[in-house]
Amino acid sequence: ASQSSVFHIHKTTGTDWHAQATVTPPVLQTGETYTLSFDAFASAPRPMGVTLNRGGPTYANQGLAGTVQLTTKQTHYRLTFSAGAAPDKFLVLQLGAAAGDVTVSNMTLQTGIVGGKDFTMTDSIDRGLVSLPANNSLPNIQRDWQLFVGGIDIAFAQQMRDYLRKDLGVKALITDTQMGWGGSSSWAREKDSDFADVHAYWQHPSFGSGKWDPNNWTIDQKSLVLDALCKGNFGILGDLAMQRMANKPFTVSEYDHPSPNIYLSEEYGLIASFASLQDWDAVFTFGHGPYGKHARTDQILSFFDNSANPAKWAFAPSAALIFRDQLIEPLADVATLHVPADVFGTHWNSSAPWDAAGTMPNPLKYRIQTAMGSDQIRMTQTKTASSSTLNLSETCYTVTAPKAFVTAGTLGGKSLAAGAMTIKLDAFDNNFAAMTLVPLDNKTLEQSRRMLLTVVGKAENQNMGWNKQRTSVGNNWGHGPVRIQRITGTLTGRENLTIYPLSPSGKRRDASAQLTGDTVWYELVVN
Repeated sequence: ASQSSVFHIHKTTGTDWHAQATVTPPVLQTGETYTLSFDAFASAPRPMGVTLNRGGPTYANQGLAGTVQLTTKQTHYRLTFSAGAAPDKFLVLQLGAAAGDVTVSNMTLQTGIVGGKDFTMTDSIDRGLVSLPANNSLPNIQRDWQLFVGGIDIAFAQQMRDYLRKDLGVKALITDTQMGWGGSSSWAREKDSDFADVHAYWQHPSFGSGKWDPNNWTIDQKSLVLDALCKGNFGILGDLAMQRMANKPFTVSEYDHPSPNIYLSEEYGLIASFASLQDWDAVFTFGHGPYGKHARTDQILSFFDNSANPAKWAFAPSAALIFRDQLIEPLADVATLHVPADVFGTHWNSSAPWDAAGTMPNPLKYRIQTAMGSDQIRMTQTKTASSSTLNLSETCYTVTAPKAFVTAGTLGGKSLAAGAMTIKLDAFDNNFAAMTLVPLDNKTLEQSRRMLLTVVGKAENQNMGWNKQRTSVGNNWGHGPVRIQRITGTLTGRENLTIYPLSPSGKRRDASAQLTGDTVWYELVVN
């Protein structure tokens, strides 16, 4: 089209995808080669990302991932790519790298290779002078490049494992690195490792300068439950699930919902229940926070403090019981993605093979895994019954099992069925909270005579230096002691039930007829 579009970027964090313009292209055929052409210039020299992505929940790249360097003079740009398999593809102009004006015009999308070539005039295979391919190179060049770099990574991992095992006699479990590094080549890289490992953060702080800066950062005040799971987007949990390898232990050695996200009380119950449903083998929240004789343990000091944040540590006892004692049984239904060992040559991103097979099934209903050795990308699914039930509404995530109850969302003013009891929380502030209920006598919740109930909403330092948007406190984290949101409520349905609010050390306070709101823990005793 000959139309001209002008984009005014008034303020930016420096992250290119924080400001985007999207274009819905005509239907693109999987594997077909296309050429995108356009004219563009900017008010000052700057980069502009040009990508082809699928829609949510993964937003996985679909073959085009280029960057053009704009100048103040109008220049013609041409990018060639091979379209991915996802049905819902759209073009994205990533404009958030810098403030200023960007003008784009005369954008066309044509089938095949239109003008240009992938090798420069100085490239010579005989002389060993071949430029590194761009992300938008022709499919055969991109495939060879991906097989080359993935092959180096795989060979290094194998050589290092052999050296550690055979030469040094190391007995400890060995893995190379987290599955997020290396895309789909990670499956081949970790094939002979003792376990596979992944990391994930929900709403990690974004730094305005592009570098780690304790003074210049923001977080999005979003909930993984409300803004992802309840909208059909599996978020970081889905990203983790799709990387799991069949027949190999799977660990999450870094997981966190960083402070000062007001919804972070959802973290422990979510990861403990989801990891249980998926039958993962270990979960490590990141990180512990300050400790030792002179540590300031009465206040949240940074993004990842767990030990000083009651919205996190309060759930550690119940989350540990749920996961370690398997209070929530794994999902019985399994979805397996079968891929060739060299799938990374044609489908680099971990989500791309799933898209090619027809989209990853819901990880809240299926255990997700990937198996290598197939001659083509395909997916198989089994269907049986499960003893755990998981319910999602527009406002709530709930897992109910015979020996555990986990929920998070807008719980204020609602009645919740847990075991043989009904828990009703009074309305409060934004009504967002997380809750777990577990037996302390290894019986089912309906039969248990001693249970631990954990309820937490928000937790904050005092006098935190919030900005107007409440997306940052800069370097002003306030002071301790940390305060929690007061959440009151009632319990009904069990006769002779006594409620003991617990102190921070776990000691009983005076019995109460209701949830008092001045603690995060309640010991429930049926006499």
